[in-house]
Amino acid sequence: MNKAYMKTEKYRATMRKALKDNWKKHPHPRGMLGKKHSEATKKKFKAARKSKVGVLAPSWKGGTQTYWSDVARKIVFKTYKKRKVCELCGFSRAAHGRKRRIVVHHKNKDFTDNRIENLAVLCEYCHIAILKWNCGNCL
Repeated sequence: MNKAYMKTEKYRATMRKALKDNWKKHPHPRGMLGKKHSEATKKKFKAARKSKVGVLAPSWKGGTQTYWSDVARKIVFKTYKKRKVCELCGFSRAAHGRKRRIVVHHKNKDFTDNRIENLAVLCEYCHIAILKWNCGNCL
């Protein structure tokens, strides 16, 4: 297309009209930006949110969520009074500083099996290595 033609007022008016018509067909993706919902719409949203809570939620798995890592930590460090030292490399935060965390590893990879013989205290580097290399007999 000729650059001189593109600078004319007729071309600019044609493009303005085309863009305006296109905007009507395809509005901005954030169409509510700067606007507010009516009270009736807010009530509909609230009802829809309430209908997807608990048992009615599509992601419901049948009960309360338990963070098994927290349960395992309590069992190892409070019940059995194990020291916070890695069983593989001997790292401890008290002796070496706070560069790594001490974590609890489930040897059989079943997070609900919190028997003391299934739990191992590891630094996060050794834990990642065991999970990455998938060596169940490393401990």
